[in-house]
Amino acid sequence: MKRVSNFLRCLLGLVFIVSGAVKTIDARGFSYKLEEYFSPAVFNLPALERLSLPIAVIISLAEIILGLFILTKFKLKQSLVMVMLLCTFFAFLTFYSAYYDVVKDCGCFGDALKLKPWESFWKDIILLIISVFLFTVYQKKHSSSIGNINTKLFLGLSFLLTCGICAYGVISEPIIDFRAYKIGTNLLAEKEKINLNPPVVQTFYSLKNKKTQQRIQISTTEYTDKEEYWAEDSPWELESDKTISKTISEGYVSEVAKFHPTDASGTDQTDAILREPEIYILATHDPKSVQSKIPKQISILKSQHPGKLIVGISPTFGVFPGIPEYQMDGTAIKTIARSNPFILVLQHGKIIAKKPF
Repeated sequence: MKRVSNFLRCLLGLVFIVSGAVKTIDARGFSYKLEEYFSPAVFNLPALERLSLPIAVIISLAEIILGLFILTKFKLKQSLVMVMLLCTFFAFLTFYSAYYDVVKDCGCFGDALKLKPWESFWKDIILLIISVFLFTVYQKKHSSSIGNINTKLFLGLSFLLTCGICAYGVISEPIIDFRAYKIGTNLLAEKEKINLNPPVVQTFYSLKNKKTQQRIQISTTEYTDKEEYWAEDSPWELESDKTISKTISEGYVSEVAKFHPTDASGTDQTDAILREPEIYILATHDPKSVQSKIPKQISILKSQHPGKLIVGISPTFGVFPGIPEYQMDGTAIKTIARSNPFILVLQHGKIIAKKPF
């Protein structure tokens, strides 16, 4: 029993440390995920939506601290209680996301490991069971509430290091980029992979037998091939309002699929931009907050890179005076970089540089 409990304790602690570390490295990215949960489309909590960044930082740091406490057995019982509460809270969020199909990725492990809502829900349930088991095992055992000087020093230094990493990611960019847009990625090659292996979506009809009241669901191919379903004297009736589409194969999945800049006429300029020998993209996902700075930033860019092609990308037009500008979804822009605004340098579609501006 002792070996089992020690193994589960270390496993639980490590999972929380890894989960918290990934979120801490990209706390701003985790805050975007919380914004989805707090948005009108999900829980409609505008007050919390505005506080998504501080909430993201607190949760990220708390996960690492709890993980370290569990590994070192420092305040173990209190830590297990907090873990049970967190697991219950996250299980509710992920169940809601999965059942109502509102948030596609829970953000539990950031961009490092994408989990579907149901996968994340069962992960939370398993962690909850482990934490409850450990609490019952250690409930009557003595665990350190004070800790020796080495434990305190280790925990203190770990906390300070974590805070520093988190602050750097919030102010600048994450020290480790888990996203599809990390430096060195060839966006043109990614687009070609997506085009060669697109998702396969199939439409299914709902049919009702007028004689037996039986209902069946068949693909459009099966419906077309079998005359018994659509012949004039067929007992089957098509229920058009119950037609659905199902993804048979997801194909090559990449966030780069959302890189889709268009010009003022609505024409897709993705291929033209990615095939440029060299292009400097000044991008903002929230132009209102930086509108007054844009003209000066364009001037600085032109002076630093004379003769280079400089363009602007944002969710709206009329943001970048004096340079070609394109429109793209704000969420897709936030995926590329966390800063607002930022510079993205491409050479034949390959990301050469990405930095706050």
